Amino acid sequence: MARVWIEDRIGHAAYARAAADAKRAGRTPPGRYRVRWYDPDGKPKMKTFARKVDAEAERTRMESRLNDGSYRDPAAARVKFAQALPRHPQEP
Repeated sequence: MARVWIEDRIGHAAYARAAADAKRAGRTPPGRYRVRWYDPDGKPKMKTFARKVDAEAERTRMESRLNDGSYRDPAAARVKFAQALPRHPQEP
């Protein structure tokens, strides 16, 4: 079973500082809930949400994608077209 969990950042000092800075500047505060998981290669991944229901929905979605093997890393998709092409030696 895939390991996916939700972290509530309300007690983190860095989150409190960022929320206070955003409030002073009149910006939207950072997301309170962080969904964390390990991809199939063992690399830690995360995504942040403002609402707990959104974080729970993402956790459920990630668990199912990791368990059924349909997970694809979005960062891996950002490869330039030329890098994705196989290299063939040029003919003289």
